[in-house]
Amino acid sequence: MAGFAVTTEDLKDGSGIQVFEADTQEALIDKLIEAHVHATRKIRELTHENKRMHFTMGQLIQYLKALADCQLPPEAMALLRRIAKLMANTEN
Repeated sequence: MAGFAVTTEDLKDGSGIQVFEADTQEALIDKLIEAHVHATRKIRELTHENKRMHFTMGQLIQYLKALADCQLPPEAMALLRRIAKLMANTEN
């Protein structure tokens, strides 16, 4: 068993708790720093991806609205309206 440990709170999101253990305080601090760096990188990656997807969805909605102004068959128009509505709902 390790000499030093830190336990995180349960976020109640299904991820459970995290336990960091090490034989020395220095090794425990190193593990915590490594976890923090990894989490920060993941947050930045997800934030960047979210911004990219949000922009792409906005463009898609504009494109679908422009298509709705064209003379398309009623079935195609209904499909475009459904897609635009679904995309608008996912932006919120």
